[in-house]
Amino acid sequence: MERKNKASSECDTSDYENETLFQLKKKLKTKTLTPVEDSDSESENIPLSAYIREKKPDRSNNEAPLRELNFQDITEDPDLLNVLPQLPNQEWNWSNQQFKEPCTEFKGKLEEAPHDGLLKTPFQFFKLMVTDQIISNISEQTNLYAMQKEGIQLSSTKKEIEIMIGVYLRIGLVQMPRVRAYWETESRFPPIADAIARNRFEKIATMIHLTNNMSVTDEQKKDKLWKVRPWIEQLRNRFLEIPPEENHAVDELMVSFKGKSSLKQYIRDKPNPWGFKLWGRAGASSILYDFDVYQGSFEKNANSIGVGGDVVLKLVSTLEPNNYKIFADNYFTSPSLVKALKERSFWYVGTVRSNRLRGCTLKSEKELKKEGRGSVDYRVETSCNIIALRWYDNKSVDVVSSYVGLNPVGEVRRWDK
Repeated sequence: MERKNKASSECDTSDYENETLFQLKKKLKTKTLTPVEDSDSESENIPLSAYIREKKPDRSNNEAPLRELNFQDITEDPDLLNVLPQLPNQEWNWSNQQFKEPCTEFKGKLEEAPHDGLLKTPFQFFKLMVTDQIISNISEQTNLYAMQKEGIQLSSTKKEIEIMIGVYLRIGLVQMPRVRAYWETESRFPPIADAIARNRFEKIATMIHLTNNMSVTDEQKKDKLWKVRPWIEQLRNRFLEIPPEENHAVDELMVSFKGKSSLKQYIRDKPNPWGFKLWGRAGASSILYDFDVYQGSFEKNANSIGVGGDVVLKLVSTLEPNNYKIFADNYFTSPSLVKALKERSFWYVGTVRSNRLRGCTLKSEKELKKEGRGSVDYRVETSCNIIALRWYDNKSVDVVSSYVGLNPVGEVRRWDK
């Protein structure tokens, strides 16, 4: 499971080339194309090597890079053209010139920190996100589903739905072997048993619904989350109404879950490795401003820069171009992402995988190790003023930024566990 998830989330183009090459070869078996060197061949099964521009070392079919093919005849066939990938054609010019720090003054409005009179209770924060309208919609859809399924008048109210949510939160805190134990005499739990009768709770729990099954189209059902999509969108809209701060981080979020679901993921080294994976954009204050549930794939477009980059662009698309600062780890970062954000007036800092810095020749980890901890090497992309920096601590760390350069350099006190 771990290897499968890791492979499906890879952002590099090499795997994409090999996969597309496989599809291309499949189509080549049914097409008669003219080889580069021998135009009079009558063979239908033309060897792939006939389309290589110059002699190359022998490779297995799965390893032959797509860029070695001669597209002179292939691109004339519209069927084959649809198979070809949209590979990035960006050429990066890295040099050791000085990085020019741009003006990145924040243009948005900063909210004042809440004082004693404005601090809210946990329940008030909950009601700020889950409004009365959201609760009322659940009540209406639950009553509708009860009539559609069993032909009964359930007559659930907004108050009962609020109690149901509260009961589930309590069950998560005080766990018992089975749900009925909260109402049984020997194990009775008053905060739940006094709030709602057992039979009423079980009846509403079997009927609770968030959307009308009869009005959903086949196209909408392609969304694996269509049954809870209204709740997700209403909740997300509430998050988007919070005034954003200047600094934002994009990362993965895990909602712990060990039941059966096609959406369940496993991510090693997470506090809760099993569960539902979300993409999230949060501020330095730990407030979540936007999110999206991962469904096992991510829709690509003609201008795709990889899964990680597309996720960042989608999550920041709800921000105004007011010089917001974006941070992310090496899963998301690439020079193409940094450039795309800069063109939209967003400034970026993030660690990056060294194989994504094509054409950028930084000192090796061994060379930096000889210079000692704190040694640095950097290169600047001349066309869009992006800096790539390799810094050595216990091992080398690669960073890419569009607004922070090499300086200032300072010292910090280190604390071990």
